[in-house]
Amino acid sequence: MRRTIGVGALLLAMLTGCGSSDAALEGEHDPTQVPDEVSQLIDDWWAALERGDDSVLDLYLPSGHHIYGDARFDLDEIVDHLTSSSWTSEWTTPPFVMADEGNGDYVVTRGIRNSLVDTDISVDSAFAFEIETLLDGDLKISQTAFIHRRDK
Repeated sequence: MRRTIGVGALLLAMLTGCGSSDAALEGEHDPTQVPDEVSQLIDDWWAALERGDDSVLDLYLPSGHHIYGDARFDLDEIVDHLTSSSWTSEWTTPPFVMADEGNGDYVVTRGIRNSLVDTDISVDSAFAFEIETLLDGDLKISQTAFIHRRDK
C-alpha cells in the first residue's frame, strides 16, 4: 500500500470535517471510521515518542520509515528525527481515515501543531500513518509522514 497523499485533499478533508458517509447512515461499514485498534496504535506511537526511547521502533515494520519533505528516515534514524528537543507538539484533530483498503491496511491522518521552544513560532500541519495488519492480526506502521504547507 503506497499512496501519495495530496496535501490539498488532506487539508480540505481535515478542515471541512469530513468523517461521515452514506454507508454510516445506512448502518454499513463506514470506511472513514477509525477502528479502535488503529487509534490505540497511534496513541502508543505518541506515548513512545514522548518517552524518547527506542520503543517506538517496535511499532514499525522492519522496513518502516518516516518521510519529511524529500528526506527518508529509516528505523535507525526515526527516534532522533522525531524527538527533537527544539520543538513541542500537540494533536489538533482526532484521527481521520483517508484510505481503508478493506484488508486491514489504512492511511490515517491527524492534525498536529508543532511549536518552536521559547518562541511564538508554531506550524499547523498533519501527520500521516500508513498502517498494515499482519497475518497474526498485529498492526504495524509501514510509514509515517509529516505533511505541511510550503510557503510560496
